[in-house]
Amino acid sequence: MEHLDISLTSGPLHRTDDDSRRAALRLVEATPRRSPLGRAVKARPLGLHEVALTAEARRCLERVVCEQQQREQLDAAGLRASRRLLLLGPAGTGKALTARAVAHELALPLLSYRLCLDDPGSETDLAFPQPTPGGSVMLLELVGQPGCPGAREQVRRLLGPWLADEAAGDSLVLVSAVTAGALGSTLPDAFDELVAYRAPQLEEIGLLLRQKLASLDLSAVAWTSVQLAAAGLSHGDLTRVAQQMLKHALLQGRATLGNSELLMALEERRAVRRQLSQPGG
Repeated sequence: MEHLDISLTSGPLHRTDDDSRRAALRLVEATPRRSPLGRAVKARPLGLHEVALTAEARRCLERVVCEQQQREQLDAAGLRASRRLLLLGPAGTGKALTARAVAHELALPLLSYRLCLDDPGSETDLAFPQPTPGGSVMLLELVGQPGCPGAREQVRRLLGPWLADEAAGDSLVLVSAVTAGALGSTLPDAFDELVAYRAPQLEEIGLLLRQKLASLDLSAVAWTSVQLAAAGLSHGDLTRVAQQMLKHALLQGRATLGNSELLMALEERRAVRRQLSQPGG
């Protein structure tokens, strides 16, 4: 099954007397991305093997996919397939890609939502979306950290419907966050599985870039130098570098990738990352 790429549209879910005040809590619903001509753009199918994961995370996700595929057999035995996953790790480490890959593995639609946790002091009505007939993979991204007293309790209240069996139906629910701090001390226990993410290590860097650049001739690439040059970059950084290399090769009508141009692209990305990390930058 092919899945539509996801773009995010936002809108405040609560009323405020000050229209200029930024919405503290917003639900961002997934809508199909459209081309300038109005046609839906389909994303390339992505498998779990294409996501840079730790060995532990990969085993966990493969186990969840297997359980979901054999759910009827588990139900008949009085057992329940894991269906509530908490994805924890820094931005750009592959949490959203995981949701896309799991949806592809299970041939289910992917629905993405984002909950911004800036200052959840106003009453907010966060309604759980209607379950999709036949099930779906539902991703809720928690962005930021609660910034006021009592915020974690409100987050617990808002997340409750996402973790209730009767609300989600046959859907697989994934909640992603940078840390568990946004959830408080007890809410993580409501999840069936916890998957930890980190920046790709050297071997994972090589694997990821090889997979993303597989359509090019990579015989000129010195992988040891490339892996060292890419150390510390995120999954998202490496994906952007790979996409840049693919576009350049396509526009220049060639099928090979040089070592120096890949190293230069990695250094450019690292410079961007340094600039973004500077105070006030």
